Amino acid sequence: MGGCESDTRLAVTATVADPAAPTGGPAESFCAIDVPLISDLTARVTGTTIRWYSASTGGTLFNATEPLTDGVTYYATQEVAGCESDTRLAVSVSIADPAAPTGTSPQVFCSADSPTIADLVVTATGTVTWYDSPSAGTAYISTDPLVDGVTYYAAQTIGGCESDTRLAVSATVNVTPDAAASDITICSGDSPMITITNPNSVPGTTYTWTVFSSSNASGMSNGSGSLIDQNLNSLDGVTNGTVVYEITPEANNCPGTPIQVTVTIQPTPEITNTPTELTEEICSGETLSFTATTSIASTVNWIATDNPDVTGESLISKTGTVNDMLTNNTNVEQLVVYTLTPEAGAPLCTGSSVSYVVKVKPEPSATASDMTICDGETAVVPIDPGPQNVSGTTFRWTVTPTANVTGAADGNGSTISQTLSLTDSNVGSVIYEIIPTAADCDGPSTFITVTVNPTATVNAGVDYEVCEPSVINLSGFIGGAATTGTWTVLLNGVPANMGISTTNGGTGEVTATYTVDPGDIDTDITFLLTTDDPDGVGPCSDSSDDLVVSINRGATVTLPADYAVCEP
Repeated sequence: MGGCESDTRLAVTATVADPAAPTGGPAESFCAIDVPLISDLTARVTGTTIRWYSASTGGTLFNATEPLTDGVTYYATQEVAGCESDTRLAVSVSIADPAAPTGTSPQVFCSADSPTIADLVVTATGTVTWYDSPSAGTAYISTDPLVDGVTYYAAQTIGGCESDTRLAVSATVNVTPDAAASDITICSGDSPMITITNPNSVPGTTYTWTVFSSSNASGMSNGSGSLIDQNLNSLDGVTNGTVVYEITPEANNCPGTPIQVTVTIQPTPEITNTPTELTEEICSGETLSFTATTSIASTVNWIATDNPDVTGESLISKTGTVNDMLTNNTNVEQLVVYTLTPEAGAPLCTGSSVSYVVKVKPEPSATASDMTICDGETAVVPIDPGPQNVSGTTFRWTVTPTANVTGAADGNGSTISQTLSLTDSNVGSVIYEIIPTAADCDGPSTFITVTVNPTATVNAGVDYEVCEPSVINLSGFIGGAATTGTWTVLLNGVPANMGISTTNGGTGEVTATYTVDPGDIDTDITFLLTTDDPDGVGPCSDSSDDLVVSINRGATVTLPADYAVCEP
């Protein structure tokens, strides 16, 4: 001290320590994604108080938090009992940093496919892991469903190292559209007009359809659009046809689940009557009874077109048998046209209308008058076609005589001309029923009565001669319808009353007495026996018969006066 060395010295024994370098492998591999540090190397070697240098001697001492560099060799010493090893462990570091997978973005999926993580497509040589963020984050499992608009991040692991970078893939999950349409029943020849809708309202949805199946049908074809508008027909026109369409919706290249819709095609009824059957002639006042025939069981509606000259036609629609009673109010043929329309099915299928034409012939008439004739006369009854005066009217008649009339008979023509006689003295009659006919149509009967009155008969007796009688007793007979008789004498051709005539009602004898006038001598006296008028104002007059009586003068003898003579 103070420039002076101590006189005595301390004896110290020196021990020089030379610990060995740490032990470990010559090379260590790390993954870049793990961001390996110097401290990670320390964990790979065996030793105490490890220090890492940039060179085998000297060099730079690394801090434990410094990152490792790929391809660099790091040198480790260890400190034992305060002495750092003189030699160093050389460790070569390799850091693996695989590239991220490659692929496209966005990737498009359809919701109907229920896409999951496993459906994402990338190109990779290692194992792919998907995350919810570009770094760190949560890894998905393969069955996790994809969500529309979400970006997924893919890393790949090669040699145990996961890529430090990740591929971003945006997922587009388009909603798969659905379709709805209803079954429908239509009439043959109509279009089903099937409207196709999209219940889940996916924008841009389009539709295509195919004919899945058909039976007894025509007119169907594949197509597209939101309306199936095709005229379909029942092939046989008698039974139902069917068409099944399969409709597929699509939007954003996502086809939906096909649906099927069935169209039932009802045959349209048709009236099958022939043209001849659809034309009919009837007489005025007849009732129609026309039932249309149809291709299938149908209801036939019918209605008449008004003809003002015909009454009885139905001017409101009816069904079933046409049963109008038609009356022609003119004297010429009239037409009534009915429109027949068949309907069948549910909903109703209406077939083509046809015309049923009815010719209504006019009703003929007959006019004739009653008459009265006398027994044995000819009844002449002209028959007139009035009041209708239908052209071509003819007449026929039947007779109903009383039991005492002969000569009446059924007949035809425009005049009844028959000689009618009585079999007794009673009034008889004949009822004629006159039936007019025109164009095979009978009109209403006209009834007339011909009355046959009996006539009176008379017999004044046989002419005779008498000789100057003072009276002439007259006796004659009446008969037939006569009830009384009267004797008259013709004076200068004019009947003159000659007194009372007496009629015996039982025998018909009529008697009277004529007083002879002197002037009647040597003359012929004509007496007239006349009956009463049996039908009064009727056509039959009284009857008379004359009797001529010749009154001769009687012989006379004139004698002289009595006288006496002597024996001459």
